[in-house]
Amino acid sequence: METRERAAIEALAGRPLRTTPPRIQRDLLARPRLLLGAGRFRDAPAVLVQAPGGYGKSSLLAQWRRECLGTGAVVLWLTATPADAPRGLLDSLVLGFRDAACRPSFGQALLAAPVDPLEC
Repeated sequence: METRERAAIEALAGRPLRTTPPRIQRDLLARPRLLLGAGRFRDAPAVLVQAPGGYGKSSLLAQWRRECLGTGAVVLWLTATPADAPRGLLDSLVLGFRDAACRPSFGQALLAAPVDPLEC
């Protein structure tokens, strides 16, 4: 394993919750009108979910995750913050995809690439 790749993995090792989806209840109330396969979301390139705390955003995203996993899709969960540097966010995405897709060698070249100090 390259030094840069190892450093990226070690830097994120202390933050496993960033790529861990929240536990969802078995009796999670499904919202049929908000299914991803529904007409309103089928062809959307992106969907913005915005609401105050406690309005069910995580539950909706968990519903979508479950729906996508049911179709055999690879689903990555990543909790990002405004403080994330672009390179750190990219490293988190790569490592999160490794976990979600069970592809431990995914992104080796990317993680091993030198970091531009201006991007951090």
